[in-house]
Amino acid sequence: AAGDQDVSLAVFTSSGTLDAEAGTNVGRAGLFGFDLTPRHDDQAHSLALDLQGRLLLSGDTSDASTNNFAVMRLVL
Repeated sequence: AAGDQDVSLAVFTSSGTLDAEAGTNVGRAGLFGFDLTPRHDDQAHSLALDLQGRLLLSGDTSDASTNNFAVMRLVL
């Protein structure tokens, strides 16, 4: 069933606290939320770090009739 699930990401320091220097888009440092496609279920399935220090998330976005591949590149 289709809903409106979104992708969330938390960035931590090496000591295990939320990384205030990473920024935010949900009102608290180190936390991020992404609505890739409104009224669709968005899911992240894998996470990688490229050679330039950017995070890559891959997953999908789907509703009752479609399922699409999704890739995000984040610069923190």
